[in-house]
Amino acid sequence: MISLPGQKVYAHKVVLSTRSDVMAAMFSGHFMESNPNQISEIPIPTASLENFQALLEYLYTDHAPLEESNDLTGTLTLADENCQSRLVNLCELYISKEVDRACRDRIERAEIDVVGLLNMANIFNAKQLTTFCLHFISTNYDAFSKRKEFPNLEPEDRKYLEEHRWPPLSYMIEVEEFEKELAKRGENTDKQTETSDQEMYRPAEINRRGQTAVEKALSEIPRSSRGVQSEELGRERI
Repeated sequence: MISLPGQKVYAHKVVLSTRSDVMAAMFSGHFMESNPNQISEIPIPTASLENFQALLEYLYTDHAPLEESNDLTGTLTLADENCQSRLVNLCELYISKEVDRACRDRIERAEIDVVGLLNMANIFNAKQLTTFCLHFISTNYDAFSKRKEFPNLEPEDRKYLEEHRWPPLSYMIEVEEFEKELAKRGENTDKQTETSDQEMYRPAEINRRGQTAVEKALSEIPRSSRGVQSEELGRERI
């Protein structure tokens, strides 16, 4: 019998001992019953019923209902504590799928904590999940750097991410310099446009000046001469 917080689960000692060296040690140690007819009771105070049932089904059938699990990290933790490396790998697979689904739309607002998963994976020997999280964070570095849990990264992981971030820091510096240069060119273009606009109004100004000059010249011509010129112009027209 396995004693969980508020629950008791019955199982076959032979099956559990055969499949799990950890449970075999529990049954053969001080947990072993003094009376052969007495049921052994092993306390597992840190496991939930859902997680232990997933482990129990795996020990009996080599399969676990991970698709329906609401606590994959808890199952992974329990699997690692019982040295079930294949079950750990299966949990890693389904957790990575969950990360992809949760971050599909927008990483900054995703409800899943990938940094927390990375720290958990480091503790419980989930090497594949560690590799996945490091790759996922590094390829989306800018988005993850804006999340509140980003400072919780371990120093070693932080160093790795800085070295493998994408886009790389050198590229971001070049982009910033390019944008500054582009902004300067934009200012120069605006000045050139303003100058061109001023040039567009110059012909009108020249016309006004020319008209004024003509009027001045006519005013200096005697009225008698104006009449003669007008008659000559009229004859030419005829």
